[in-house]
Amino acid sequence: MKALHLLPPVLALVASAAWLGSQQVRLIDLEKQTKVMRERIATFKALPAEIKTGRSFVKEEDSLQKFLLEDGSFDWVMIAKMMGQSQTNGVPLDMKAFFKIQEMILEMSVPGLEEAFVSIEGLPLSNEMKQGLQSHLMGVFVQKDPVAALKRFQSKLRDPNGQMSWHLKSAFESWMKKDQGAAMAWFDARKKTGAFDSKSLDPSSSMGRAFEVRLLGELMKSDPEAVRDRLAKLPDEERKSVITSAAMINQGRGMSEDYLALIRDSLPEEERYEVLANAIGQQVYSGNLPTLSEQFKDVTLEPAERTAIIEKVVENFARPWNRKPADLVEVYAWAEKEAPGQAAELTGKTFAKFAGHRNTDFQETFQEVMKAVEDRDKPEILDHFATSLEDPERHLESLKDEGLKTIYQDLLGQIESPSGQ
Repeated sequence: MKALHLLPPVLALVASAAWLGSQQVRLIDLEKQTKVMRERIATFKALPAEIKTGRSFVKEEDSLQKFLLEDGSFDWVMIAKMMGQSQTNGVPLDMKAFFKIQEMILEMSVPGLEEAFVSIEGLPLSNEMKQGLQSHLMGVFVQKDPVAALKRFQSKLRDPNGQMSWHLKSAFESWMKKDQGAAMAWFDARKKTGAFDSKSLDPSSSMGRAFEVRLLGELMKSDPEAVRDRLAKLPDEERKSVITSAAMINQGRGMSEDYLALIRDSLPEEERYEVLANAIGQQVYSGNLPTLSEQFKDVTLEPAERTAIIEKVVENFARPWNRKPADLVEVYAWAEKEAPGQAAELTGKTFAKFAGHRNTDFQETFQEVMKAVEDRDKPEILDHFATSLEDPERHLESLKDEGLKTIYQDLLGQIESPSGQ
């Protein structure tokens, strides 16, 4: 019974212990991923023996030796098969071997990884399985020696959709952090030789564009003038896309006057508002409203710039997949500080935006709107909520409470006849 009781957390542990390189993440996420993997390995080692060896998880005949050659090196063919089985149902064939292999790969040296790449290329496996193995090792390779990783897989720079593409982007980002000058020189030299040229008709999807974005993201912190020079050399139609993506990479670092001047000088007015709004507004997914205020507290924004940022923050805050209706009233206190006189309007619009998503409970949302109005004695919240709803009639059928339905019907009547006619 004890083993059965522990079954769910163990399964969760296994399912979350994905192979390094199986997810598209940035460098900082890759570093966290490796740390988490080490922690999960340690957690598994600490599990009671009856859990680690229970028949639900491991067949007794399986062992680490099945995945090693006679000389003690990895049998990549067997490991590839294990990866395939794990990806099919989410649970490794041999959990003990799975974690041991992870531990051994994390400890591989750069020469050992280089040798493994060569070995894998000559295996009697499909290209897909070879690429899966190499991508798995690449996560560790990039952390240990990003420069070697870039040079080893230069031939993949033309393939923006390949399994190596995001590893190479992470490697370049890491190199930029360690030796900005050398990384820039390498990138510019590769561009001149056409190393990033691809068959794609969309220049925004090229590896060269992705590397340029990461380069500018790092330069924004240290050399705004260099960023301005590089942006000036880009075609007009590319400039907005590149600077928007570079601004996203700088998320969480705060906005400086130099950064703000760079965006103002590089983009037309309307595009500037959009870039600033997205650069700050996207951060609401990983932070809270007071934290966002810290991002632009040290700069002097034009009224239109501030409005664009605040509206985007509110719009993103209303995304239902990480919010509940009761959370939305937080906008009121935040807006009182950041947009005096607009708190009721912005709160009402936030509720309306949230209600517009078809996977939300409109009755619950409407109840929270009414509560916000009552708690703050601000009927304007309800007015702005009603006038900001898209297709308000469709929500009537969602209201099962007759009292709420009557209030909502009266509200719709006021919208249709604002002058009381």
